[in-house]
Amino acid sequence: MVTEGDADARFYSAVAESIIDTSEEIVKRPSIKFVHCGGKARIPVVVRALSAVDVSVIAVADFDVLNSDKPLKDIVEAANGDWSALRPKWKAVKDAIESKKPDLTSAEVKAQIGKILEGVTDAGFPESAKTEINRIFKKSTPWANAKETGKAFVPSGDPSKIYDELMIGLKQQGVFVVEVGELEKFYRKEGNHGPAWVNAVLSLNLAEDADLAESRAFVTEIMSWAKPASP
Repeated sequence: MVTEGDADARFYSAVAESIIDTSEEIVKRPSIKFVHCGGKARIPVVVRALSAVDVSVIAVADFDVLNSDKPLKDIVEAANGDWSALRPKWKAVKDAIESKKPDLTSAEVKAQIGKILEGVTDAGFPESAKTEINRIFKKSTPWANAKETGKAFVPSGDPSKIYDELMIGLKQQGVFVVEVGELEKFYRKEGNHGPAWVNAVLSLNLAEDADLAESRAFVTEIMSWAKPASP
């Protein structure tokens, strides 16, 4: 299972272990190795390398992997999938999301960034100002909200139906999209991000905490796709 970052791999691995350890049934342990590749752009490289030596690969990416055909197309094709069959559905979903109003208009983006730049007096551009400007840019498209909300951000009606069809098609290729948006949205009570979020959440009861039900369902679906370990 190839994930974007180390935090993702650690969390999904721990959830998988909790599901197996608390199962009342005698279940063969799935033969899954959880690895990360340092960002979604590198997922196709790892998937292609593993597929070339006949290793079954599951790729997991945050919801915003849908905002461009790069690297989504490359991920699908690296897994020997047919992108041409999925592209019309992906484009319909992408267009539906981008038809929604962003948090900030162009004028508001310009005004807010101008205000930040006016306050910069250091010879070296402050990292805090750079972070704030990036945050503003993200709010200039609907994808900032889409990543916060996930599947629920897709407009109802035909776009929602097409979205479900797209998810089925991607899963058939071994590509799983985090439908809650991103890793941290599996447990919204923790405000941190990345490793700090994982460290906090791993102290919870992963097998029984009601707020982690969506994460267990997600990992269970992935485990059902994977092959059990050989005896």
